[in-house]
Amino acid sequence: MLRFPPILLNILQAIERIRDYLVGQIKALRSPNINAQIVQHQSFTRYRDIYGFLARHHPVLAEEIGQAYINTMRWYYLHNFTRFNHALERLKLHNIDRHETLGSEQSSQRGNMNILRPILC
Repeated sequence: MLRFPPILLNILQAIERIRDYLVGQIKALRSPNINAQIVQHQSFTRYRDIYGFLARHHPVLAEEIGQAYINTMRWYYLHNFTRFNHALERLKLHNIDRHETLGSEQSSQRGNMNILRPILC
């Protein structure tokens, strides 16, 4: 049976705990209605030194966690911008000319610009 020095065992335990923490935070980003900025600020930027420790002592695992984060953020922005785009597409808009707007003298001084206004239901 192999006996490892205590310092090596401590490093291995630290790597496992760091991995579990970072994977948990990345999974939290996939929760519905999560604010990614809060997770990034409270978890990733505050504890960025632990990722450096992981990169020094286990670069393969650090690369895998970094790739998981990149894929999660790619999904996060694609999902949320798609939702935003669909919400904009559902808005019913119609053109308003200068005769329908309030203060038409002011709008006629700016030029003949048509304005899109949402129809409130």
